[in-house]
Order: sequence, then structure tokens, then C-alpha cells
Amino acid sequence: MTGLNVSSVYRKSQDEIRKILQENNITKILVDIQDCGVRLYTFVWTLYDVMNATDRNITIVVFDRPNPLGGDIVEGPVLERKLYSRYGKASVPHRHGLTIGELAKMFAHEMKIEYLRVVKMNGWQRSFTWTETNLPFIPPSPNLPTSESVRRYVSTVFLEASTISEGRGTTIPFSTFGAPWFGNGSNAVDLTRELNEKCCEEAAACFRTNYYIPTWFKYNGSVVGGVQWIDSSSPASFAVTSELILILMRSSNESFRWDGSWFGWGDNTTLIDLYSGTSRFREALLLDGVTGDDVAKLFQDESDTFRDVTRLQFLLY
Repeated sequence: MTGLNVSSVYRKSQDEIRKILQENNITKILVDIQDCGVRLYTFVWTLYDVMNATDRNITIVVFDRPNPLGGDIVEGPVLERKLYSRYGKASVPHRHGLTIGELAKMFAHEMKIEYLRVVKMNGWQRSFTWTETNLPFIPPSPNLPTSESVRRYVSTVFLEASTISEGRGTTIPFSTFGAPWFGNGSNAVDLTRELNEKCCEEAAACFRTNYYIPTWFKYNGSVVGGVQWIDSSSPASFAVTSELILILMRSSNESFRWDGSWFGWGDNTTLIDLYSGTSRFREALLLDGVTGDDVAKLFQDESDTFRDVTRLQFLLY
């Protein structure tokens, strides 16, 4: 045993974090965690809170890690200030293309702090997804067990805020998804066919029909019909993400709705707006005849500005 005290700062207020630091006489903080490249993933916002809570005499050292989605592509809505929450506390797009060290530099700039040191990686390139790193994948959380689940998470995480199962309670969360109403007749087969026609960027078919019984969370113990997302080494574009959600909405008829009650936000649209960083995403999906490309184009200017202007001074690679 090391005799070291262990304290969790996850989802703690800044006052609570400050108290933990003071009681343990902390003078240096070493940060070594794996992010997943999606703005709403909460670990990086714990780093934000720690940085904001520290006194100026505490040094923060971030050991940088690869962005598993790569560092070139930036897509999706930029988080609106009125929707800052534990899913995001800075104006960052859904897929930001930054490493955790680069995000820390951005936070330090905002907070006007100078006691941050980032230990850079050797050999990482912005074009690398996790596959190109040739590194073993260590799950950042139980529901992201593989690099494939991270590639899917950027798209299917939005389903957490709906009545669609995102595959929690299975061995392949975020790679499989569905609902009980797709478990009857040919519904799941029809869903698979339409997704393969409209949402495959790298292969002729990238979805297979799947039936599963979640062992916990949504529809625990019930048969869920749906699909498994397979055969792709790259994350889907935001246009494909939007098209996928549109297909699920239209195929589900009245059974689909935005519902954050599984995460304590109530049976309403609060969680999807927090996740996407805006109400405009949810509203765009309701427009008559809208396509995934149409939805993605609504946010292209703001994500391009973040990629080409806002983030430039924080890039390390």
C-alpha cells in the first residue's frame, strides 16, 4: 500500500475541489486521462473544474494523449454559453479535433493561468485516428470498451437522450442500438436496409440486423430489435450522424421522442440540447424533407471558424 489519500473530484463543485486540494496540501497535479474527442464527454470538464479551482501556486502537468477520432476533422454545433453544463463549459464543437493537452491550453488561456505544462506525445499526427497509432486501447470508461465503440460514440451518444437504446447493457454499447418496436416482424430488417442505403461512407453495407436483451439500463430484460454498426475504421461524419437519427425518428413514428429521464433530466428535450450544445440541432431534425446533409450544413460555418481560427493558437501538433 502506498499510504496515499485517494479523493474523487468527478462531478464535484469548484469549492469542493478547492477544499480537497487544500486539505491534502497539493502543490502539483498530474493529469493522465484518455479523452474520446467528443465535447460532451465529461472527463475533460473535470479537468476544467480542477484548473479553475486551483490556487496560482499549484502546477498542473498534463500528459497528452491521442484524440482517438483524429485531429483534422471538426464538426457539429459549437456549444452555446446558455447551455454550459457538466457536458461542456467552453464554446467547443461536438467533434473538436483537439487533444486533451490542447484543450487544457485553451482552458488556461480562458482562465488567464500560467502554471500549466503539457508533456507532448512523440509521433502523433493530426490525421491519426486510434487505428493509426498502433497503440493498445485502454477503455476510458466501462461503456467505451473498444476503439470501435469510441468511433461510434461520436454519433450514437445522442441516442442516450432519446427513447432509442444506445446499447448500454450489452457487450457492444454505442455500436449496437435499437428499440423494442423494431423487434417485431421485419422492422429491424427494414431499418437495416435503409441505414445501409443512406449511412455507409466506406462500404456498401456497414450495418447488420441485431436483436439483444439489455442486462441493465433502457429496456432491461426486454427484446430490442435494431442494428449493429460494423466495418468502418473512421468515425462517421456529422451528416451521417444526422441522417441516422432522422431514419430512426421516421421509422419509429410516435414511439421516438427525446427523453433524458434515464440520466435524471426528465422526459423532455433538456438533455439533447445539452448534448448537442444548442436547440437548433433538435429543431432542424423536425423540418419537412430535411436530410442529414442539410442539418450538418447548418453548423459548418461555426465549426470551420473554430477549426481555422479559434483553436490555432492552442495546437501542439
